[in-house]
Amino acid sequence: MGESTAVTDAKLQALLNKMARLGAPLESIEQVERRIEEEKKNNKDCIVWPENRLAVTAFLACATQWDRAAMDGTFLALRWEAVNTVMARHPEVKALPEPEFDEVFWQITAMERYALSEFAAIKEERKARE
Repeated sequence: MGESTAVTDAKLQALLNKMARLGAPLESIEQVERRIEEEKKNNKDCIVWPENRLAVTAFLACATQWDRAAMDGTFLALRWEAVNTVMARHPEVKALPEPEFDEVFWQITAMERYALSEFAAIKEERKARE
């Protein structure tokens, strides 16, 4: 049985409060709040199998390491030099023997490809609504 990555309402509220404390614009906070409500409606919990947990947590730790297009913010690719740094500093991943460390790396590349295809689909869906 996999672990649910669902985030509790308390954690989501804490995130919104932290955004406000850090001075995020009200529009940004409301946008995040709307997205959270949309995700709740769509019930998109994700089950992570134990054998993939490290790769998923390492991938999520790379969330700020995307190269994006300057003109429209399109996601282009992960910055691999930064991914290597994140992996080398991740408390669980850095302790792995080299074959397992390499496996996590290749799992992240697979997640990147899937994420890019999803980002592109979302972009097209938004274009179609305009």
